[in-house]
Amino acid sequence: MPYVLGIDLGGWRTAAAVSRLVNGASGAGGWTEAEAFPLGTGTSTIPSVLYVLPDGSIHAGEAGQALAGKGRAVLGFGRRVGDDVPLIIDGEPYTGQALLASLALWVVDRVEEREGGRAEHIVVTHPGGWGPYRVELLHRALWRAGLDAVTLLPAPVVAAEEYVVGTPVGAGAVLAVQDFGGGESALVRRTDVGTFELLGCSGNGVDSDPDGYPGGIEPLLDDALLGYVGEQLRVGFDSLDPTDPLVRDGIVRVREECAAARELLTTAAEANITVDLPPSLVTRVPITRASFEELVRPLLFTATDALRRMVAAAGLAPGELAGVVLSGDAARTPLVSALVAAVLPVRVAVGPQPELRVAKGAALAARYAIDRPVNLPAARTGEIVEYGDARAVEPVAGQDVEYVEDYRPRPDPRPRPGHRPRPYGAGQRFGDYDADDDIGEAPPRPPVYIAPLNLPKRGKRWLRRDSQE
Repeated sequence: MPYVLGIDLGGWRTAAAVSRLVNGASGAGGWTEAEAFPLGTGTSTIPSVLYVLPDGSIHAGEAGQALAGKGRAVLGFGRRVGDDVPLIIDGEPYTGQALLASLALWVVDRVEEREGGRAEHIVVTHPGGWGPYRVELLHRALWRAGLDAVTLLPAPVVAAEEYVVGTPVGAGAVLAVQDFGGGESALVRRTDVGTFELLGCSGNGVDSDPDGYPGGIEPLLDDALLGYVGEQLRVGFDSLDPTDPLVRDGIVRVREECAAARELLTTAAEANITVDLPPSLVTRVPITRASFEELVRPLLFTATDALRRMVAAAGLAPGELAGVVLSGDAARTPLVSALVAAVLPVRVAVGPQPELRVAKGAALAARYAIDRPVNLPAARTGEIVEYGDARAVEPVAGQDVEYVEDYRPRPDPRPRPGHRPRPYGAGQRFGDYDADDDIGEAPPRPPVYIAPLNLPKRGKRWLRRDSQE
């Protein structure tokens, strides 16, 4: 049965969804609703982690976890896309885009095995803050991995696609998108051809990497719970020996318990976090939803306030928005909707499975490659986010400042003169051109201000210490 595939390569979790083409008895048919593809046993998502074995093979998912002791676990590689310094794993260099393409290929192989054939088209998501250079690098890495019929789209765009399935909006409508899984705040607009274009995107104010591959807010919430457990038990997890395999595995289990408790507290009033640490610490730490919300309120407020500032920077009043779309697992936390509604009093859409919204939206967008094929390079479809110039800031007296970056997203909700919205492309077939063609230079790095270093006076005491070293 023909199908299309959407892949959400999140910084923290990876998800996939498919939509199938069904033919009815009369010969007429259509696409099914996008449904999540189970990447794990009983779970729809897997951690965005790769396991590299000494023989160079790369694994993911539960099979990769089973091999974790035989190789190296690698995560956060999405941030390194476009970095000219590769990751060194067991002495071998790997680029961020190659590792990200390996994760996508692992997902594609799982889907092909169950569906019995290749997808008609694939949409892979990327952060809305990426420019054409990073997008093109990932596209080429996917091609080298054997994935040629691929369209790359910003995650906020496909999140909006999933939202309008149940709540249609007219042409020109502007939606605010808060992606807790990807750590981004964005504005998208409905075009007159029925797609969405990205108006502006920025980090959520929590992650320190505004234009890299954000890891989402979920791990920060789990960190907060882990700290809460340590305070209750008077255990400093940072002081434990990380080289002890039993201790390391114990901390990993406690962190998994924290993640499970966070998910349970979205519907329950109380949860228990089981702690099993060597040599003999076995107990349970209870936490109520009220305590959890008090613990994570500053983090969630920072993220939601970033969305408010994004809307204000576009010159829009909250009433001019058609709604606010939330995605990511943290969106299920009841406090999130309350905080968003407080800063933007419009319709706030969470949905039953916000952690799958981006993957499902990607599968829905993949239909355009079948129903509305266009001869456009996929890496250049849609609108590219533009950031203001980064500026160096003079150091403040009494502060040690290495550098300060000031990225200012400049969204403009008004259509540009002569602008014609385009449908999502059918993907660039890289077999028709030389993969070694020049794709331009990497974007310049922000200027760096280095604070002057005041060396101590060269006295006898300093000389003696220096000679001893």
